[in-house]
Amino acid sequence: MMVWLHGGGFTIGAGSLPPYDGKALASRDVVVVTVNYRLGHLGFFAHPALEEEAGERLYNFALLDQIAALQWVQENIHAFGGDAANVTLFGESAGARSVLSLMASPKAKGLFHKAIIQSGYTLPDLPREKRWKKGACWRNTSPYRKPALRNCGRSRRRPSGRSPRR
Repeated sequence: MMVWLHGGGFTIGAGSLPPYDGKALASRDVVVVTVNYRLGHLGFFAHPALEEEAGERLYNFALLDQIAALQWVQENIHAFGGDAANVTLFGESAGARSVLSLMASPKAKGLFHKAIIQSGYTLPDLPREKRWKKGACWRNTSPYRKPALRNCGRSRRRPSGRSPRR
């Protein structure tokens, strides 16, 4: 059993895209599970209000989605003729970065047994204040405030001095 995590810089992508659909491996009698997970701000949300919540603070929702998928594999692998003690997790680009993170996560312990990292990279750590600033533009924003969303995180002036195209 192989579990695939797609790339896309944690902002785009899906396990169902043609390069990632698993057909090539499945044609060689490998059971392949492709995983979708939350991306962008929905997957990696930082906001000062979250810091005030009580309890365990886990806001890396993309990795939590991936852990939930690995738990599902463990619970259902027998239905596919797989071995729960022989799960390989693999990913490319952002998916490879996820594999690295899951290898280090106690919450993923025992959910996979081998790992393949293709074109992995590391993420720079952002100081808490920068994470909050990036998340602050989502506060008090509704779907009815499209200009606020469109300009979220952008400076008022472009480096060239020109206005963005509309």
